[in-house]
Formats: sequence, structure tokens, C-alpha cells
Amino acid sequence: MNAHALAVLEFPAVLERVAGRASSPLGRRRVLELRPGTHQTWAQTELQRVEELAQFLAKNRDWVTPEIPDAQAGLERLALEGNVLEPLELYRLGSLLSAGRELDEGLGKAREAMPSLLFLRDALYKDRALEKGVTRVVDEEGAVLDTATKELARIRGGLRTAHNRIVQALEKYLKTLPERIVLSDASVTIRAGRYVIPVRREGRGDVGGVVLDESATGATLFVEPPVAQQMMNDLRALQREEAREVHRILREQTETLRPHLPLLEGSQEALVAFDSLFARARTAQAWEGTAPRLLPHGAGELAVVNGRHPLLLAKGETEVV
Repeated sequence: MNAHALAVLEFPAVLERVAGRASSPLGRRRVLELRPGTHQTWAQTELQRVEELAQFLAKNRDWVTPEIPDAQAGLERLALEGNVLEPLELYRLGSLLSAGRELDEGLGKAREAMPSLLFLRDALYKDRALEKGVTRVVDEEGAVLDTATKELARIRGGLRTAHNRIVQALEKYLKTLPERIVLSDASVTIRAGRYVIPVRREGRGDVGGVVLDESATGATLFVEPPVAQQMMNDLRALQREEAREVHRILREQTETLRPHLPLLEGSQEALVAFDSLFARARTAQAWEGTAPRLLPHGAGELAVVNGRHPLLLAKGETEVV
């Protein structure tokens, strides 16, 4: 069928309704890409899969589908030798492993009710050790966790100590300054990533150090005094050490996952294929649809029994000829 015929039938508008019942953006996109087919075997297979899933969902309303991540960016980066995954990309690949395992378990328990969906289990990649390895390293916010390595935990412990030491030293230093140059509500703050104290402009010579910022009026200067400079340099050294360790961890995780790329790509495809079926099954339930019996070409007349137009139903029209 050409695009004009589909537009006249309002097929894209119907697909939009179906796609709205997908559980993920990737599943929604897959539904919107659907087009009528002319091969009876393919059509019969698709109808059977949707019908089995719809009947199963009707009897198992508490059955939960896994959250399906979009790990495409991570998969593309894995495909290029030398590239290192970003934390969020790594997290989504871990979520891909989790989703594949959860759907495999769900389909396994329902194998008698949905035999036509068992083909998906062969494509779902399950590796609990690999999944746990990613979970230990990154979280859903894209942060590399202290639990990634003992070395990272040690460095970050040193960073926390260094931050506290600088703040305490500057608070103590503030108390030694003359009242004429210190603001009444003065406290340690951060400017340009470094710890500073606010002082009146006329007190610049008393404090020394480096001016990193000033107030809108110019009356207040934010100064990093000499007492903080060496400690701040030590802190920066720890931050560079942390950045190196984080990069090393991400590179190691990337190289661990890279050999599994084809299996991970297959799992992503299987999850999206399931979500497309899931959206169609939920729609079949909502519209009280049943799978039609397909006839071979030229074998009798087409009969539509109690046919309804989904877009008219959506508008509340019940008596439709």
C-alpha cells in the first residue's frame, strides 16, 4: 500500500494510538514504523504473537514488563575501538543486561501461555556477573561510585578530608581578621572552583592572596588567602588523581563489555521487538480486538464481523456502521 492510501485510511493516526501504549521511546518508534505486509505467514505469526500476549495480560494484570533502556549511544561507542564509555552510557548498558534478564525470566514463567514469544529469549543476553560489575561502578545519575574500586574510595576519602581541612582553616582565619575589613555575615564560599573568603575592598592588602571574584558593586572581594593556597593545590592534585582513576575504571569496563557487543545489540533489538508487541497487545485489549482468520489469496470473500473504527471509538462513537 502506498503512502497516500495509508493516509486516506488514517493509518498513521491509528499507529499513534498504538504507539502511546509502548513502555519505551524505542518501542514507540518501532510501532510508528509498522506497515501492512503482504506475506500471509508473516502476518499470521504477528497476529498470533499479539493475541497470545493480549490473552496473557488479561489473565495476569500484575505482570510487569522491564524498563527498556535506550543503550544505542553506548553500543555505537563500543563498536569503535579505543572509545571509552561515558558513565551514563555504561549505566544504560547495565540496564540493558538487567532488562534482558528480567524479560527472559518473565517469558520463561509464561512459556506455556505464550509459546510464540519464546523466540525472544534466544536473543536476550543474560550475564549476571557482567550486570553486577556495571551496577557496582555507576548509578542512574551517571556518577561513578566509590564502590567501583578501593583506590577510588581512598582518593575520595582524602578529598573529603581535604575539603573539610580547608573550610576549617579559612573559618579560623576569618576570626583573626579585623572587624573593619570583614563582613558581618562573612563565611567561606567557592569561586572558580576554589575556596575563598569575602572581605571589604579596603582590606585587600591585609589579607593578601589572590582575588578570584568581586561583588556587583565592587565593594566586596572574594579572596583566596595564602593560608588556603597550598591546601587548595593539594586538593587539586587529589582531584586530578580522582579523574585519572575514574577514566581508568571506565576504560576497563568498556574493554570488558566490548567483546559482548553483538550479544548486547541482539538483546536491545529483542527488547524493542517485545515492546512493539506489548503495545499492540495492550491496544487489542483496550479496543476489545480479536485476531482475524486469514484466507489465502483468492479463497473466498472477506467478512468483517462487528468491525469498529478505532479512531471513532476514541471519540466515543459506539454505533458505527
